[in-house]
Amino acid sequence: MKQCYLIIKDSINRLPRGERAVGEFILASPEKTLSMSIGELAKASGTSTATVVRFCKAVDCRGFKELRTRLHTDIMTGRHRDLACSDIRPGDPTETIIRSVGDNAISSIRNTISNIDPETLEKVVDAIAKSRRVDFYGAGFSGFIALDAQNKFLRLGKDSHCQLDTQLAIITSMSLRRGDTAVLISYTGETIDTIELAKKIRTTGATTVSITKSGENTLSKLTDLNLHTISDEGFIRSGAMSSRIGQIIMIDIIYSLVVSRNFEKYKPSLDRTAEALLDNNARCQNTT
Repeated sequence: MKQCYLIIKDSINRLPRGERAVGEFILASPEKTLSMSIGELAKASGTSTATVVRFCKAVDCRGFKELRTRLHTDIMTGRHRDLACSDIRPGDPTETIIRSVGDNAISSIRNTISNIDPETLEKVVDAIAKSRRVDFYGAGFSGFIALDAQNKFLRLGKDSHCQLDTQLAIITSMSLRRGDTAVLISYTGETIDTIELAKKIRTTGATTVSITKSGENTLSKLTDLNLHTISDEGFIRSGAMSSRIGQIIMIDIIYSLVVSRNFEKYKPSLDRTAEALLDNNARCQNTT
């Protein structure tokens, strides 16, 4: 079961004002929330029952009852106490920055893994394993994650494409067809170029997969399958540090599952690419 408290914390800054007020109350008083009715929570947060219902849907709960059940599980297991990510402050000592960056990276990995939906992940792996071609798309920092994913699947002998240029990405995506898979990566799920690309790819018949942060977002509404990463980007860490770690671990998990399921099929290609890279490295060393 996904961690409710964690998803609320991850989503809080992008929620509308009313829903944010509900989330802030829950984060501040999770135990108290468990004993409340939906009307009492609405009153305590200065909102309405309709706002609480919208909030529940925004944090991946079907309703208030499910939210309380999942929040209860988090509290009983102590998960809600192990989510802190500390932002780096100007002038922090070297040791503090080292510890903060390391702790936040570990937290991003742990939180992303604990909130993966196994059923959805299985469907993504099935789609990619069966695909003639798998493409990866992303803008900015997410584009470099997409490029890394392309390189991984090329080593399997998969037809795979990644274009960091928006125009080239559009051109490349138009040759996708039914039976192919396109993975679109955006931390917020609101990157305009990636959203527009998703709309175009839907017309090709290819299976679409999004990798975004948790909760409702525009990109996940446009794709067939949705995977979520969990991270906490602070002011100084706004350079996609924690979110990048979450995206990398998600790609690595997908790749590892695809290889594990079809190892004998992919082994010859893995061996050939490994040997070719070793030969190339040896030639480079001999010429220096």
